[in-house]
Amino acid sequence: MLKLLGSVCILAAGGYVWTQQMGARRREMESYRDMIAALQEMEDTIRLSRTPLPRLLERQMERRGGDTAAFFQNVRQGLDAGKSLTGAWRNAAAILPWRETDRGTLEELGQNLTGDAEQACKGIELVCRSLERPLEELRQQQPDFEKRSTALCFSGAALLIILLI
Repeated sequence: MLKLLGSVCILAAGGYVWTQQMGARRREMESYRDMIAALQEMEDTIRLSRTPLPRLLERQMERRGGDTAAFFQNVRQGLDAGKSLTGAWRNAAAILPWRETDRGTLEELGQNLTGDAEQACKGIELVCRSLERPLEELRQQQPDFEKRSTALCFSGAALLIILLI
């Protein structure tokens, strides 16, 4: 009976690890998608209505969720604390669950937002194109990632169960 209970616990632990890995991957993909959508919306707003940056940040904080909302909130708090836009943008990019190169791409956008509207729109457009590549890579790798993760978690759990019995 005790071995059966231990086996169930090991199998549940393997399932938990698998669920955590899938959740982290989905969170990363959703973060990319949401940030791209937010930046494209910012570009359209800058181009069409010349909305000031603080109002744009507020709007994105309200409309977005998760990591993207936290990013814009951190930028806004940095600006309120007296930091430059470039510094606040760089610090906020550090919270995103992305690869270092992609965070660096987003950090560079903070410098472009300090110029005129045309420069800001061009910078946003370039960053959006750059962020679409890793998102597409993640989409393409998703089936293989799921297979490997499932195999690793549940075969590891099965091995431990066999050793237990």
